[in-house]
Amino acid sequence: MAGDVKYITRYQKANTTQVNVRLSKKYDADIIGFFEEMEDTGKATYIKKLIREDMARRAAEKADGASAEEANGEAGSESGTEPAPEKILTVAEVAVRIGSSEPTISSWYRFKKENPEHELAKLLPDFFRKGAHRTRCWHESDIEKLLKFKASIPQGRNGVMGSITQKYQKRKSAGSGAQETAGSHETDHAA
Repeated sequence: MAGDVKYITRYQKANTTQVNVRLSKKYDADIIGFFEEMEDTGKATYIKKLIREDMARRAAEKADGASAEEANGEAGSESGTEPAPEKILTVAEVAVRIGSSEPTISSWYRFKKENPEHELAKLLPDFFRKGAHRTRCWHESDIEKLLKFKASIPQGRNGVMGSITQKYQKRKSAGSGAQETAGSHETDHAA
């Protein structure tokens, strides 16, 4: 029996790939309920069937689109290929690309929202939201604009972003309340 387990493990490692899907109890409760009613052996089969149906539908749509273009005499660009769609980047990917943190990028857009007519705010490209979690996204071409904005920001507490940062820090420290107030009185008396 131990040999069977070793054989199965070795076979699975060589011939299969496991894909896990994390579901939110809050947002995906309907899917979780659906799967709980299903037999364990049927879940993988059901998911594979749905994926294969979707793959076939997409292939048919792609073939229909190609045949419609040929019928209309449209061959795309002169080279016969369509330009690649522009890559979409999430806020985390943008942060890495421009060398800033996600909270910093958030503060930039807070600044833009509060000062839409400011010269620097106009340099920031608009983001869009995508997916179920409404993730902030940018096009790859926006990286250059974000880098230009970053280079244009006056640095330090008295810079343009200083007031935004100070507002955020005040809100964050408001939860500490009494401890901070007591500490600040002591420093006032010492001065």
